[in-house]
Amino acid sequence: MNKTYQKTTLQEANEAFQAGLYQAALDLYITAIRNNRSLEKITKINISLSLSRLGFEHDDESVNTYLKSHLRPKSPEVGVHIEPTDFPLVYENSVDAEFYMSMYPDIQAANADPFVHYTTWGWKEGRLPNSWFDPNFYREQYIDAKETNQDPLAHYIEIGQYEKRKTKTFSISSVPKYIKKEIPTISFDETSEAYVDFKVQPEIASKIKALAFYLPQFHPFPENDAWWGKGFTEWSNVAKAKPNYDGHYQPHLPIHNGFYDLRVPEVMVEQARLAKNYGIYGFNFYYYWFDGKVLMHKPFEMLLNNKDVDIKYCLTWANENWTRRWDGAENDVLIGQNHCESDSIKFIEHLYQYFEDDRYITIDGKPVLIIYRANIIPDMAETIELWQRKAREAGFPGLYLIGAQTFGFKNPKEFGFDASMEFPPHTVKSNKINDSLDIVNANFAGNIYDYEEVVRNSCTEKEFTYKCFRTAMLSWDNTARKQDNSHTFANFTLLKYKQWLTHIATRTHDTATLSDQEKFIFINAWNEWAEGTHLEPDRKHGYGYLQATYDVLKEFDIKNVEKLSTEQPVRKNNYAVILHIHYTDIWDEISHYLKNLKGYGFDLFVTLTNTQNNIVDLIKKDYPDAYVNLVENRGRDIRPFIETYRKIKNLDYDAVCKIHSKKSVYRNDGDNIRNEIYESLLGTKDLIGSILEKFDQEANVLGLLVPKKYFIPHTSKNMSYDRDIVLGLSALLDLDFSYSDFPAGSMYWFAPRALSGLEMIEDHYFEPEEGLADGTIAHGIERIICSLAEKNGFIGRSYES
Repeated sequence: MNKTYQKTTLQEANEAFQAGLYQAALDLYITAIRNNRSLEKITKINISLSLSRLGFEHDDESVNTYLKSHLRPKSPEVGVHIEPTDFPLVYENSVDAEFYMSMYPDIQAANADPFVHYTTWGWKEGRLPNSWFDPNFYREQYIDAKETNQDPLAHYIEIGQYEKRKTKTFSISSVPKYIKKEIPTISFDETSEAYVDFKVQPEIASKIKALAFYLPQFHPFPENDAWWGKGFTEWSNVAKAKPNYDGHYQPHLPIHNGFYDLRVPEVMVEQARLAKNYGIYGFNFYYYWFDGKVLMHKPFEMLLNNKDVDIKYCLTWANENWTRRWDGAENDVLIGQNHCESDSIKFIEHLYQYFEDDRYITIDGKPVLIIYRANIIPDMAETIELWQRKAREAGFPGLYLIGAQTFGFKNPKEFGFDASMEFPPHTVKSNKINDSLDIVNANFAGNIYDYEEVVRNSCTEKEFTYKCFRTAMLSWDNTARKQDNSHTFANFTLLKYKQWLTHIATRTHDTATLSDQEKFIFINAWNEWAEGTHLEPDRKHGYGYLQATYDVLKEFDIKNVEKLSTEQPVRKNNYAVILHIHYTDIWDEISHYLKNLKGYGFDLFVTLTNTQNNIVDLIKKDYPDAYVNLVENRGRDIRPFIETYRKIKNLDYDAVCKIHSKKSVYRNDGDNIRNEIYESLLGTKDLIGSILEKFDQEANVLGLLVPKKYFIPHTSKNMSYDRDIVLGLSALLDLDFSYSDFPAGSMYWFAPRALSGLEMIEDHYFEPEEGLADGTIAHGIERIICSLAEKNGFIGRSYES
């Protein structure tokens, strides 16, 4: 049957080619080749000619790229009725070798044949053969597949595809990492990974107050001398660290203050000065109290007595036993805790001397105290009540108590804390990636995780249902303490750290349940040198950690954010413009076109990824009533659009124009494209009048109006990287998607009712920006927008400008 089918498909392809139906011919050639790879060579010249006739590059390299992208195993076309004679999938071609090797480095390391491994062992182990089929899902979903005790993929090929059975629970996420390598990328941020020099920064008063964890162990003291050897300090571990894998950054060596000693008063004075220069609000000191004894007390005595340390601070009680954890003796307690009522009273009374310091951080007048391990204190809820009562008796309005999210503790309501605090790497999510790295230490038995994956998961997490302070960490790596058994987060970049910090800062700014006095974020850490996470400058990145931090915090300078809109929008006109600006330097160009709409009256909604070039003042100068909001650079123009759409959906606008500061920097004609679209949407008053008239005349029919040149048909090429994303979005929005047309560039006029349901695409679906030219959630939404309008009873169509 397959042989007949392949011959018929090839004949149909040739007939389509001869009839000038080049896109149909390409699709048929691909279908034929996927069922018989030997046809690739004899069809290549016709494929090249078809690409040429359609206006695409058609040299050998372009043809090979086209074939590679289209011959990956794919799920059936969305919205197309599958019949055995239309598109039968073949078992042998349904195991994606590249995908399989990328997903399972152990198979790659063993140099095993992907098809043989999957069909023999892989499916039994629940491994995925490709991006569109999940054997575990299929077996649990269909009882007959489970009872046959055969490879679920084979069952699908033989039976399931003809019955249009589901192949997986489609998640809404960007294309897999191994496919991303094929997609062109653009530069979207100026953050450099090179060494960054010190710079005196303009002073800011950020509404988002960043607190950096601070370790006071950088000086010798008697207990460490006895436990670890004379003169031991944190630096003793730091300097001896060595790389465990190829590309491993170790050791981390300091600059600026060098290998400092915290017994020297000028050190902490300079640290405070450096931190404030880069916008850090304060330090969160670890405090080591053990049943009346305080370890590392000298830096704290100096802090209290030296007001030249000009920075705010609070304390975290590191309330666990001190053990020989660094050398593997977990149960060898060097000095232990004695959690009991009397110790709790002594501890809180001891802290009054800090609470009375005018540099100590308070919220609503209440000193902030953080507990590292809440769940090991017996009767924690009663202890909190005790502390609150003792603090009030001492003349304080109470305490603001925070529980760190460590060792299973998350919800502050469990014990009566005011809030919890993230404490990465506790609770972060990442798979081990040891097998994907070249290990150079033969004795290494530790774990290596992916920092990039941690950031992606953190930025796509749903909001907490309780009050929690967000925390970002830098490149956490305790190789200095546990060389052969360390935990490391590889693939750290300043850009990823900046994206994580931007996310938690933006979320904190936007969280209504946090008062202005609670707008704190935390950073792990200022100086955890032996754990590889430090804002203090080092020999590799210089002051890059601090510069990236400052670049985030300056966007929340009070002089900017106080001009942002916080109130619920109110409709003042019949029309509106939703504008997203990433490139602030083209505001004059945008404003020029917006003036053509002024005669009709419109409300302006603007989202910004930054406040460069005095953009907030410029917008407010031209449009004083504009609603302006700051967003993180995630989800391109689409995520901010959905965020704004939620706010204006029920304001009953007659028509809304969606535009953004498009540059398409990966194309030479990017500026021309932008100008052409602006001209087509807002070019003249008469043009705008004719567009608005169409929406008035077809009020219950017309959903989207798109410039003709940019209303393009779906093809196998422009759907290549977005197919699974569209499947997931279609499942979420209950769309009957089929190939039609979509607004390339995502700028158009629309009726708000036509896009009802768009608000169901929540913030957490959008991953951190990677600069991909295709294959993101934003690209998928662009491709289903007309289907959404059709579901709501509207149409999308083009017009001549």
